[in-house]
Amino acid sequence: MKRIVQAVSKISLASASNIVAGIIRTKIFALILGAAGIGVISQLTNFSGLVMFISTAGIPIGITKLVSEFEREEKWQDIYDILNRSLFILVSIGVVSLVLTLIFSEEISFLILDSDSYSNLLIIMAFAFPFSVAIVVFDAYLRGLKRFGHYVKITILNSIVTLVLTILLVYYYSIVGFAVSILLSSFFNI
Repeated sequence: MKRIVQAVSKISLASASNIVAGIIRTKIFALILGAAGIGVISQLTNFSGLVMFISTAGIPIGITKLVSEFEREEKWQDIYDILNRSLFILVSIGVVSLVLTLIFSEEISFLILDSDSYSNLLIIMAFAFPFSVAIVVFDAYLRGLKRFGHYVKITILNSIVTLVLTILLVYYYSIVGFAVSILLSSFFNI
């Protein structure tokens, strides 16, 4: 029972760091971009989140479960196989999502933002999709190994670096900086 409480506490700390970073980011973006800019960023973020939700299709939960079971039985080759297959499948889906966004960027932009003038931002963000789904696999792997201390450290470091990077890019390049920060953050997260 004590291990469960410790694990939940550590994961909660990682989640809390993401929430605090999100609040700070939103407040600063509101000052820099105003309400309209926040609206655009919110829609871009929602679109990216939807793509990630559809792309991963519950696979990370299965990875966590299988890695946990195989690690207990010391079946490292099975873990390696699961990671390889999952990365191949999810990165392939990420590439398909990227290609579909490239092809339909104007239509998606008009659908979510009532203007096709934001299609270039969608294209920039779409290049992060293959990397973002790979990150989900590594996240599930760490959870499956029950290395919660490592997971928390990585998550907090990631939150801080992403926060600073995003704020600087938005400050200097406005909404375009936000789209670029999504792409650069996905590289850093890997």
